[in-house]
Amino acid sequence: MRHVNATTVKINNPDGETFQTKSHANTSRSHYAKGNTKRGHKTARSKPKHAENWLLIDAKPTHTLMNSQTQQRATQTIAILQNNLRKSRSNTDSILNAESSEKYAILLLQEQYFSAYTNSSLTHQSWTLIESKCMENKPPRAAIYVNKTILPAHSYEPILMEVPDTVAIAIRLNKEQHPTLIINIYNSKKTTQITDLRTQLRKHLRNNTYNGIIIAGDFNLHHPLWNPPERGDYDTEADILIEAMSQLQLKPMLPPGTITYPRAKTAIDLVWGNEYVERRLIKCRIAQCDHGSDHRPIETILNLQPCPYGPEAQQPLQLPQNKLENL
Repeated sequence: MRHVNATTVKINNPDGETFQTKSHANTSRSHYAKGNTKRGHKTARSKPKHAENWLLIDAKPTHTLMNSQTQQRATQTIAILQNNLRKSRSNTDSILNAESSEKYAILLLQEQYFSAYTNSSLTHQSWTLIESKCMENKPPRAAIYVNKTILPAHSYEPILMEVPDTVAIAIRLNKEQHPTLIINIYNSKKTTQITDLRTQLRKHLRNNTYNGIIIAGDFNLHHPLWNPPERGDYDTEADILIEAMSQLQLKPMLPPGTITYPRAKTAIDLVWGNEYVERRLIKCRIAQCDHGSDHRPIETILNLQPCPYGPEAQQPLQLPQNKLENL
């Protein structure tokens, strides 16, 4: 039988009401739960129990509050953290256990630690793991971790990606709105990943409608569009990336010249978003946290609150048929 410690925490909601929560957490924060071993979706879930104004949760205080009438109030501000962890166990442990990570709804990780013993990326009691398909004879190099205390299971759906080292989810915080598609990629040079991703998205977008699209990750490509001014590096494969993003009506969200890989004083970690994302962007910048990697972490914060005005609220992304055919 597992032993837990109980603590009491007070949470204030936006209306000024105060609720108390009892948090049942593992004695050791570094404990890793063994979840569903099905590749691509690993988690250890426990259902919250409610009694009057008490909310029993499995780890830290939840960002989804319940009032005395048990009406759910889900946050509309979504924070995303991305980082290449260089296959390091200590780096991966750090980002999953850090107190600073608790505010992020989603972690987009590249080259996360992969255990040959468990045949899995690390699992954690506070995060739901969704892994990418792997390249031949290599472990998966892209993963999405969803914060259980911020995003309930019904608010997101994993999207099957046939492209190796590419993983995606669709999140929907409001049933009246179309979802937002979030894709995480680790791109290897001299492969067809970008071209294959473009082909799959062309098919996917014919049958699925999204308000927002975000494609982020480690692209391992240099181009003046995002390079620091003093860097003259240029990869011809970057032209394929720019063309694909342009056809999807996406553009870089990070300020041009932002250095994401200090060792080479260059930028290879990128965030792409469509107009819907750009209009709702609060921040896209280097995060003020350090998990030991030689890549800088990037945080992207969006306000997905339904907007009663503006064309992006009534016209979710649907590419014209001629553009889809030219992708």
